[in-house]
Parts: sequence; C-alpha cells; structure tokens
Amino acid sequence: MFEGPHENRLFMGIIGMTVILQIVMVEVLNDFADTEKLNWGQWEICIAIAALSWPIGWIVKLIPVPVPEMVENI
Repeated sequence: MFEGPHENRLFMGIIGMTVILQIVMVEVLNDFADTEKLNWGQWEICIAIAALSWPIGWIVKLIPVPVPEMVENI
C-alpha cells in the first residue's frame, strides 16, 4: 500500500491539480473564494503541515482495529 504512490500517474495528476487549484483559489480568486493572499512564510507553514499529514496518516493506518464478529440474522 505504501510502495510507489509517486509511480502512479493518475494519483500524481490528482495531487498536482489539487495543489494548483489551492494556489489559484488563494492567490487569484480572492473575492470568489473569500480568501486572503498568503505571504511566503504562511505558504511554508501550509506546506509543512501538508507534508506532516502523510506520515501521520500512515501511522494511524498501522494501528490494528479489531474485526467485529459476524452476527447471524435470526
């Protein structure tokens, strides 16, 4: 599951489009999206938080979850 996500062209395309759309929404469509432009420091903080989300998500997915027993319908 964790091997090769960067090799999947569709996945990388979706990530790329998401990044581009977020930049456009924040920097260009201020009135439409009711956003404020960010300075470089604020962009760096956003990128750092986004970069932390992947390893945190991987750690959370490694936590074992008990499987509920099958219940027979009566």
